Amino acid sequence: MEEKILLLIARLYRQASRSTMYALRADKDKRPEMAVFFQALAESHIRQARRFLMQSRGHLSETKKNTKTASDEELPTFIETFDALHQEALALDNRSIATGCRHSAGIERMNRNLIQRLADDPEVRCYHVCEFCGFVSPDTPPESCPICSAPKKRFIDIAP
Repeated sequence: MEEKILLLIARLYRQASRSTMYALRADKDKRPEMAVFFQALAESHIRQARRFLMQSRGHLSETKKNTKTASDEELPTFIETFDALHQEALALDNRSIATGCRHSAGIERMNRNLIQRLADDPEVRCYHVCEFCGFVSPDTPPESCPICSAPKKRFIDIAP
């Protein structure tokens, strides 16, 4: 049952992302009624996914074990997947996907370093996430994203 719920959560988040993209396209097509609907649909799917995540919280381990799982299993799996997709995209001459996968693999490597740094230095920090590529910067946002070159104003603050 737990595996099915996790797949459902992943599908809800994936559909929320697709609905967000549909909304952007509807805006471009000058269809504001559809853009607003797709934005609402995206938010609905996010809320549903969060609800299932909250309901499954009791099945999660303590933070120390969750940190080890993220650092030793989950983030390396993302890195391997992005690296493999990068190579596949290059072979297909799909440069945009190859670039995105290369960027994401780099971001996940940096995220793994950040989580390992927290084990040695558990100070509570602010983080800043690039809206475009997802790069995470601790403490202060950079003037421009080192991954995608987005300006400082494109960073979202995540504060305690």
